[in-house]
Amino acid sequence: MKHIVGGGYDGRRLREKSGHGEPVRKRLAAMLGIALAATSVDAFAQTTVNAPSSGGDITALLQADAGTDNIVLQGPAYSVALPSGTTTYSGVLSGTGTLTVNGASNTLVLTGTNTFTVPNPTETTAAKGYYNDNSEIYDGIAGAPFRGWIYNLVNPNSPEVFINSGATLQLGGDGVTGSLGVYANIEDNGTLAINAANDGSAFSLGSISGSGSLHLITGSPYLANVSTYTGATIIENNQTLFLGTDHTYGAIPDSSFVFNNGSFILNTPINGGSGNPGVMSVSQNVWQNHYGNDINIDGNGGLIVLSGVYSYTDSGVNAKTDPSLSNSSLNYTIIRGSASTRGFNIEGGVVQFGDGTTDKIFLPGNEYTSYINLHNGGILAFDYDGTVTLDTPIGGGIYHDSTSTPGIGSVVITGNASNANHVIFTQPGDYNGLTQIDAGTILQLGDGTVGNSIGTPGQLGYFSSSRGDSSLLTAESSDGLSTDRITDNGTLLVDNVVGAQDGITAVSLSNISGSGALTQMGALPLTLLENTTYTGATTIGTGSTLYLGTNSSGIAGSLASSSGVALTGTGATLDISQASAETLQDLSGAAASVIALGSHALTVGTADSTVFAGAITDGGIGGGSAGSLIKIGSGTLVLSGANTYTGGTTISDGTLQLGAGSSSGSVLGDIVDQGILAFDRSDNAIFSGVISGSGGLLQGGSGTTALTAVDTYTGATEVASGDLQVDGTITSDVQVDAGTTLSGTGRVGGINVFGNLLIGDAAAAAKVMSATHNVTFNPGSQFQIYIDPTGAHSLLQVNGSAVLKGGNVSL
Repeated sequence: MKHIVGGGYDGRRLREKSGHGEPVRKRLAAMLGIALAATSVDAFAQTTVNAPSSGGDITALLQADAGTDNIVLQGPAYSVALPSGTTTYSGVLSGTGTLTVNGASNTLVLTGTNTFTVPNPTETTAAKGYYNDNSEIYDGIAGAPFRGWIYNLVNPNSPEVFINSGATLQLGGDGVTGSLGVYANIEDNGTLAINAANDGSAFSLGSISGSGSLHLITGSPYLANVSTYTGATIIENNQTLFLGTDHTYGAIPDSSFVFNNGSFILNTPINGGSGNPGVMSVSQNVWQNHYGNDINIDGNGGLIVLSGVYSYTDSGVNAKTDPSLSNSSLNYTIIRGSASTRGFNIEGGVVQFGDGTTDKIFLPGNEYTSYINLHNGGILAFDYDGTVTLDTPIGGGIYHDSTSTPGIGSVVITGNASNANHVIFTQPGDYNGLTQIDAGTILQLGDGTVGNSIGTPGQLGYFSSSRGDSSLLTAESSDGLSTDRITDNGTLLVDNVVGAQDGITAVSLSNISGSGALTQMGALPLTLLENTTYTGATTIGTGSTLYLGTNSSGIAGSLASSSGVALTGTGATLDISQASAETLQDLSGAAASVIALGSHALTVGTADSTVFAGAITDGGIGGGSAGSLIKIGSGTLVLSGANTYTGGTTISDGTLQLGAGSSSGSVLGDIVDQGILAFDRSDNAIFSGVISGSGGLLQGGSGTTALTAVDTYTGATEVASGDLQVDGTITSDVQVDAGTTLSGTGRVGGINVFGNLLIGDAAAAAKVMSATHNVTFNPGSQFQIYIDPTGAHSLLQVNGSAVLKGGNVSL
């Protein structure tokens, strides 16, 4: 028989000799008060003992033989009450039962592979389904494909281990991995510490509940279930904590915060069955105080929502257990050891910053202190309540070298009008893929400043909370792809400035679709290239320029699909001189705004009525002359500025009105009038161009409009206000409304007078107006002629009939 070596209660050694072991075993059992296993082991092997079937305190068993004995649990519940300090147990706990760790300021270290389970286990693992390259659909966008089984736990077991307040249970130590049973559940009201072998191997924990904390010292554990513990989650020493797996859901919804001095890897599969995302929500703040830490998203397609703040910590009672930040600017400052540098790697999954209720960006930092790497077709979404600014670049590099390589994936501004999600980028968006802006949300490129920085970029102490400008990759960018595109169903707002610290000198966009709007409000010009088919409004702000350009294939940008273009302030400029003939729907503009045509035709109009108070000119950045304007649509376009384009004007439909009741509003050159040409000025204005076509003319201003050319338009002419002075020729009949005047010395068709007909002037009385058709004077009308002292007088020459129905004659 083999022998056992042990320490007697009287300090003497007990040693079995071959063939004489059983009496000594009985004496040892009597001293320990337990029943030993029937088989003894070698002097240097572990002894196996049975714990009392009634349960109870097994502290003595764990401490016997320097904590090396294997213990078989065979009762309902066991506990240990350890002295202060650290007690290491290297044996194996097997069998069935629960274990409660009691004590204050004490640590129980388990270094063996423990296999005990709860009595009467209920937990089973169910396969929810097998998926063969299924993609998660987020906001209409397909994420990376997922392949494999998804598993759910059914009827979870009650906890196997209870850690009471003040106590610590540590799994592993001294380079040895200690473990509990697979997916063993733990109620942690103290501290659960993981100090496994640092060999890169991973192992799984079950669900953790309670008010305690999880402390990862070394190792790579998985939290593969939903754990509801409310204490901190602490990752140290560049170790890795996996939350969720590629086949099971994991979450820590109630943990007070995550301290990440390692790698926090998040993973969740798609939601089998419904096709909706398998959502993992990380709502707590994430802190760090050491360089080289990051959050990684594995690429298995489920949705991961991050609604806290990922911040550097420099203060608190203890940085790990009570983190805080003394000054928010430190997240934007290069400090010694790059301790404030944090990062985010999306390896094909679906990640959402914000949950629609928060207004603080998840990752505060700049290009030196933070990074976002978007890989493998991942999706990064933003869902905030209000305005947030992302000063971190989005790229596809390795760690903080984010923009060395373009990212591959999609960016989504999600939400709706109720939470007014407004996201500002102040760094280039260096990724290939889709940018989607949902209805009711805003993506803003650039914050309208040159940036905010102190110190030398890349050097210790450098601070920057903004680099000013931002851009997106397009098919024409040096790193762009033809698949780079924008789906704009909300508002794309561009507010870049000249001389920003990020060095952007030009921004162009292409492939913009959707029902949303575009606003250009920065001083740095924006160029639109091919495939700009969005249908919302286009707004150009004060001092801003929007160019329509042409790509290398000769395809020009266009605003034809936009519902309207509004130039809202002084210096707002739309320049189509580098493109081609352009069509706009509604057009409005403030005084001192400009539309530069080059040598192209601009077609404008819908059924709406709008006012453009700026100037439409030839030339522009692309040069050119003889630009022209074509008015379409049944509505009215009012031009109340001084327009200087020289290629002529065509009214195909509706009304073109020159002036808005003030002393300005004009065009140069001839007008082809197939609708209505209206004049509405308060001063004396001369129009010397030729008016032709089948349309009509309306004098509607309080001032005088003088027509001096030989006009051939054939539609009706009405004087509804002020004075129409014909010193040239018009072929149509003229109706002179009550309170208005037809004057001049030219030729008209017929005249129907309810107001005043005035011929000649005091300076030259011997003037003649000719009417080729009938002239009718209605009751209340006035006929005025001039007679000078010599008897010379003005004259109405009527080639038709003169019909007097009433009225007065004034000499």
